[in-house]
Amino acid sequence: MTLRLKIIGTSGYTPYPSKTAKLFTSCRLYFGSKSLQIDIGNKYIGSPVNYLLISHTHYDHIQELKTLPEGVEVLIPSLTFLDELQKKNPNIQTRVFKTRISLDGLKVEPFNVLHSSTTLTYGFKFFWDKKTMIWVPDWCIIPDYQGIFSKTDYLFLGAAAMKRPISHKGYGHCQGAIYGMLEKISKMKDPPKTIFLIHFGQGMHPIILKSRYLQKQFPDLKIHWTWDGKEIDL
Repeated sequence: MTLRLKIIGTSGYTPYPSKTAKLFTSCRLYFGSKSLQIDIGNKYIGSPVNYLLISHTHYDHIQELKTLPEGVEVLIPSLTFLDELQKKNPNIQTRVFKTRISLDGLKVEPFNVLHSSTTLTYGFKFFWDKKTMIWVPDWCIIPDYQGIFSKTDYLFLGAAAMKRPISHKGYGHCQGAIYGMLEKISKMKDPPKTIFLIHFGQGMHPIILKSRYLQKQFPDLKIHWTWDGKEIDL
């Protein structure tokens, strides 16, 4: 049973001119006859999905909620999201889930990451058939990264900063350095089998060269870079 992922966009909060990362980070998952989208920072296009997951309420992840088709169930890991989302689209149908839920056979589990002092931020862990996948675009610190990442098949990890964390002064949030996180992951007993870099920021410019650098620095990790429109069978 194949889990198919389509990257909508790979750009982060601090975008820069790029031919491959123009749209804000978001993706769609196709499982069985159902589908879901993670975040909606870009104008919605295409057939309606069954579910929309929201990782947090920064503009690059929710600003185009008004374009969401009717009938899509919006899943939020915190009730604190509700007011901000209803400002964008008062007609949305929401469901709060704080622990693992099953969506037509696809199990989804939210987990907290530290990223913002003004809004809670989450990553998501998915379970489909015998495969596991993690999606975490924005993060500064991932408190239980070893427990969450261990024995994972696919990790989609935000790469906004390279070696130095980025502090967005005046906005109350920061981005963790991908190099340091990969260094920690490389020391794990059971690290993720495959790592895809997403949510690119200025610290990863140019994307291809910086990604190749990371591949050379961590040869024991299977690291790939992503781009807008990329499709992956998991």
